[in-house]
Amino acid sequence: MPERNGSDELEVTQYAGPLKRIKTVWMECERWMLPDAIQRELRKWDSRGHMTAHVYDALNRPSSNSVYDANGFITYEKYVHGEILAQS
Repeated sequence: MPERNGSDELEVTQYAGPLKRIKTVWMECERWMLPDAIQRELRKWDSRGHMTAHVYDALNRPSSNSVYDANGFITYEKYVHGEILAQS
């Protein structure tokens, strides 16, 4: 990860509706984030073509995280909560 110096900038722009643009100079890319109704991250993507998706369960807990590639979404992180284990 590149080191940050005092001249680094972080610029956040709120578009009409929930879409936010986050521009970081030190990473030399622009990032966008689409939150859900309670401001959790649903989708994030950047100018380098990376896209991630976040899924939540009915209790608003993280359920899984996925990354998008040419084959579709690939889940790279999945959460298992305690009550699921109790039902086994």
